[in-house]
Amino acid sequence: MTIMIAARLSGYRGIAAFGEYAARLDEEQLRAVGGFWSPSRRRFTAPATSTFHCVLSSMPPDALETALREWIEQFSEAGAPVALDGKDVRGASRQIEGERRMLVAAVEHGSGLVLGQVRVGSKTNEIPTMRQQSQDLDLKGRVVTLDALHAQQETARCLVESCRADYVVISVKDNQPTIRKNLEDLDWAGAGWSEDKFDKGHGRLETRRCAVFDLSDPKWNETRKLKGRKQAFRTARTLHVRKTGKTSRETVYGLTSLGADKAGPDAMLSLVSNHWRIENRLHYATDFTCDEDRCRARVRHLPRNLACPGNAAISIIRLKGEFKYLPEANRRYAAKTRDALDAVLNASRR
Repeated sequence: MTIMIAARLSGYRGIAAFGEYAARLDEEQLRAVGGFWSPSRRRFTAPATSTFHCVLSSMPPDALETALREWIEQFSEAGAPVALDGKDVRGASRQIEGERRMLVAAVEHGSGLVLGQVRVGSKTNEIPTMRQQSQDLDLKGRVVTLDALHAQQETARCLVESCRADYVVISVKDNQPTIRKNLEDLDWAGAGWSEDKFDKGHGRLETRRCAVFDLSDPKWNETRKLKGRKQAFRTARTLHVRKTGKTSRETVYGLTSLGADKAGPDAMLSLVSNHWRIENRLHYATDFTCDEDRCRARVRHLPRNLACPGNAAISIIRLKGEFKYLPEANRRYAAKTRDALDAVLNASRR
């Protein structure tokens, strides 16, 4: 696992690449990572490509996921919000007719640490998988941000009662038409609004603002039912594309178990904005930087177990805080093998 994570830090992808990386390690480096001592050759030897394939395809994913989660949790910021979201491993999904390989990930706001990632079963979907993952993680006292798919009674109940956490459903869409209609019908004119937040980049200017509506009054008890909900919010987003001159506007409604004393309009806008960073900090990174979308591994536990070293590598790079982009870190570690191994072996000592 040390070799695989160091290889991912260096930009190596896939089973064959892990074997090539291991073959380039000298005897001192193999000794440092706990390599196999060959009595006949009287030296430390590197694992072969077939060894990596055998280990990753046969290792119980839950065991590997639990070990990495416990390792990452020691660096986690106490009380930091957590974003939960699902992702399709497209390369693996295309190899299996009628079946999708989906993973649900938990990413910490701010630090970008990948706290865990589990596979969605072939006969289920993201919703029950997310509930199970929430109970496996230590979410007590944290805020969990979710997308529209998880605007579900049982999901809200699981987070509030079982996990002792708060939730922010950043959008309520057509999968909950009654709740959405009720939210739209609220008198938002009397709601408190956040300050405008501006983002500029990639030739676009984006403006966002958020209004929060208190639902603690008993007269709202029979509407917008979602276990533990205390506030509704409305996020208004305006996007201007400089090149075309086109401007688009979008209004999204959401619900949260956070009361007015814990989250006002500005705090709510920040939670909603940070949730979408999971797309850039994990999904985009694994799809493009790690090239996961083109990975066609499908044998037994390979798809899920291959994702674990990549997530661990991303978390180490986030912890180091030296690199603005993942490719920059990959180039640095590819040029300095010793630094890559040290980053893995000494991470727990920081």
